[in-house]
Amino acid sequence: MVDKVRPLKLESVAAGGDDDDTFPTATDPNEDYIACCGIVLQDDDNTRIEKDNEGDIVAISSVAGTVKLRSPIPLIIALG
Repeated sequence: MVDKVRPLKLESVAAGGDDDDTFPTATDPNEDYIACCGIVLQDDDNTRIEKDNEGDIVAISSVAGTVKLRSPIPLIIALG
């Protein structure tokens, strides 16, 4: 099994959350969303998933270049 990390969050009802956290708590993968710029895979800045200037989700890799993700096949090709 691989190690998985959960970012810490501070949630409040006043800010639109469902709960009031009094201290940082781990995100719950069953209910929490994470806002981020992109995702880097396997410690390689050249293999990542992010949004392009048009707002489309793209996979960027040294193997396939930049591929818009409209089906799982481009992702499989991009990640090799």
